[in-house]
Formats: sequence, C-alpha cells, structure tokens
Amino acid sequence: MYRIFADHYQFYIYDYDHYSNERLNWVSATAKDFGYISTEKAIYVKTVSDLNDHRIRVFINQEPSISYEQVFSSNIEFESDKLIVSAPANDEENDFVLPVVVN
Repeated sequence: MYRIFADHYQFYIYDYDHYSNERLNWVSATAKDFGYISTEKAIYVKTVSDLNDHRIRVFINQEPSISYEQVFSSNIEFESDKLIVSAPANDEENDFVLPVVVN
C-alpha cells in the first residue's frame, strides 16, 4: 500500500514528461468524468476534500469486478516500463512508481 498526498486536490498518473502538454492544462482542457482531464499518455485527477486521502486501483487489460464509488476508465499508451503517480508539489522521491510490462 502506498499513500500520496494530493496537494491542491489533484494528482497525476503518467509515464512520461507530461507537464508541457497543453491538452493537460486545467484551465483550457475539456474536463471528462469527475472533472478529470486526460490524453493517451496521462490522467490528471481532480479530487474533493476527504482529508486528501484517496485510493487508486489500476486495472491492466481488465475491468473492475466490483462496484466502486467512482470509476474513470482510460487507456494509457506506455512509452516506458513504469506508471507514475505524482502530485504537484512532489519531487521524484515522493512519487509512486508501478512497474508495468509493455507488450
């Protein structure tokens, strides 16, 4: 289990240097379900309070088998062998890195 502090009520899921992508701009991007924004290679998650304590479940090539409060489904194209979960004020040592096998 890993805990990430979603400072500014947001966190990022990605595998590449996404910060300069204009399609991931909170102000100008078109919001999707739950106010999230995404591209083929990243998901930006906008949270609600709840003391910034949130759970992420990642399903690779499968769908959730039980019902959850919120489910955001998006395909991500991997350029690397890792999925990173980060927050705006994180440095690399604070990020959660999940190894992923790319087929």
